[in-house]
Amino acid sequence: MSATFQFAESNGAGETVTDGISNVNFGSIDAPNITPASYPIPAGNNSYEKWVRGKFSGSYTAISNLRFWKSAGVYVTGEDIKAAANATFSTPVQTTSSIATVTVPTVEGSALNPSAPGASPSYSGYVTLQLQTTGSTPPGNANTKTFMLKLLLHNKIQQLLLLVATLIEYMSISVKLLFIGQYRGNLLLQRVRRDYTTYILMG
Repeated sequence: MSATFQFAESNGAGETVTDGISNVNFGSIDAPNITPASYPIPAGNNSYEKWVRGKFSGSYTAISNLRFWKSAGVYVTGEDIKAAANATFSTPVQTTSSIATVTVPTVEGSALNPSAPGASPSYSGYVTLQLQTTGSTPPGNANTKTFMLKLLLHNKIQQLLLLVATLIEYMSISVKLLFIGQYRGNLLLQRVRRDYTTYILMG
């Protein structure tokens, strides 16, 4: 059995968790999988915060080096998405977030770093998001954006190769480098993405 991944969202005062969400659409309701046009955000207002995590299950030895950023999609006038990683869950708010205060990164080099999950099944650290608008944000559907979560997945064979490389160190530096190269080459680099859209009302 291989490792499996789902995006999960937490909502409500008592934290109701929904695994396997279909989107991260922002809106004027604290709920997962929303239809943006049904819960539009008045221009000059904010969406409810989104509290999302990665859920990992199945078979894996370790998962590490998580990175989260907005990989595609341009902002419309007056639109911004604030973000934070690894906060402790609290009831999502529509007032300006005191948690998600930094514009979500748009390149991997400055990505947020959610904490890695533990033993299967387990969740990553939270990513808290809030869409914020101004009075100049145009009405209608905002452009679709894509969030990317990138990670390193280690399996037992790769762990064994690393152990062999460590043991070989005492015999030959060149052999050690060869094994390390094989180990790094066998790392399974995972990229998981989720799109979102928003509907803005005339201010």
